[in-house]
Amino acid sequence: MFSNEVTKKLKLLTKNTFLIYVLFLLFISIQTIIYCTLIVKINPDLINYSREYQIDRIGFNFNEIITSLINNQTPKTNYVGIDFYISRMPALPYFLVFVSKLITKNFLLIHLLKNIFFGTLIFLTIKFFDKKNSNFLLIICLVSIFYIPHNVVTILSTNFEEGFLIYLIIILFFILNSKFKYKSFYAGLYISIIFFLKASMFYLCAGLSLIIIFTEKKIYRFIPLLFFIVSSIAWGAYSFNKTNRFVFGPSNTSLNGLTTQVVFHKEFNNYYPKYNPDIFSKKVWEDVNKKKFKNEWEVNDYAYSKSIEYIKNNPYDILIGLAKKLYILFLSPFKDTIQDDQFENKIRYSNLPNKFIFIISIILLIKSSINFKKLDNFKLLLNIYFASILALYLFPYLSVYIFPRHCIPVYILSHLYLILSFAKLNKK
Repeated sequence: MFSNEVTKKLKLLTKNTFLIYVLFLLFISIQTIIYCTLIVKINPDLINYSREYQIDRIGFNFNEIITSLINNQTPKTNYVGIDFYISRMPALPYFLVFVSKLITKNFLLIHLLKNIFFGTLIFLTIKFFDKKNSNFLLIICLVSIFYIPHNVVTILSTNFEEGFLIYLIIILFFILNSKFKYKSFYAGLYISIIFFLKASMFYLCAGLSLIIIFTEKKIYRFIPLLFFIVSSIAWGAYSFNKTNRFVFGPSNTSLNGLTTQVVFHKEFNNYYPKYNPDIFSKKVWEDVNKKKFKNEWEVNDYAYSKSIEYIKNNPYDILIGLAKKLYILFLSPFKDTIQDDQFENKIRYSNLPNKFIFIISIILLIKSSINFKKLDNFKLLLNIYFASILALYLFPYLSVYIFPRHCIPVYILSHLYLILSFAKLNKK
């Protein structure tokens, strides 16, 4: 009797899209409240006595940039006496400053606003990407995104790009596999937003823009490439205006060279992945300071040249480093890298399902790709876009270094890939 009542209520739930949406918003709001409570206990400096978000303290080289924006000045940061105008992509700092100035400064409200907004976009995208899909599939997809605490901690955050990037990549993945009338326009829009969010996403944005041209049939398939080109020109023009250099490609920010410098040296493999490669930043900056460079691009070019020289002369070390990065991606159970021995890098058990699902998805991808001639159009595109996003997203991280939080987008996509694959198999 009890089981029959439960079954009836579940059937009613799956038929009521609005109720599912309300419950989803309630769920994500509760998660956000819990997250904000815990993160403030760990980092009390993030708020003031009025519980206002101190966005100029978030770190990750955003501090001075955000301070400049708050004071209506040109966004920049300063290292060893040199002003860096193109050190970070603009989306994250501008979002935080915009919300803080025009909507609210409250720490909890900012996080609720961000997560409800992007959560709603994900909900709508999943619901309508294929009209034939049921609400049950919608529920399963939403649960798969938010059921692992290791993933949720990063998804809900606002202090680094992954808190936004995960949402955007999930939405883009569904758009690429959708039947939306304006599919190419939506894809181009999200590719442009991702471009302005994080420098390492250049490969993903450029690669997908080109892949769409070959996988889609309508003339509108060129729109994502147009979005990418316009975004690249806009950022290059901004860089030229501020630094007299038009940037394009992998060198789209002036910290990219320094990022490679903390990796490509003899000590890296002795410490990574236990320790954060940023522990070598002090030595890198001391070396830069001795050279008396005049601008950020001289610093960037110098660091790049040293890294390339090391790569050419130490191929075995590079292979060892790559093996360590693949270990992080496929097997490492630990929470993250650490800065020093004062902190213990504990095992994060909630990350283990990620590893399992990721490995299973890779096996299924390889197996189904071998028999690609037997795939229908949906499954073929699903494989192409899943494989493309994995490769293009992971390439810069595996080339330099990868942290567990960097892996979260591909772990979640692996869940979604398996769900969509299984759903289509069941329909046959």
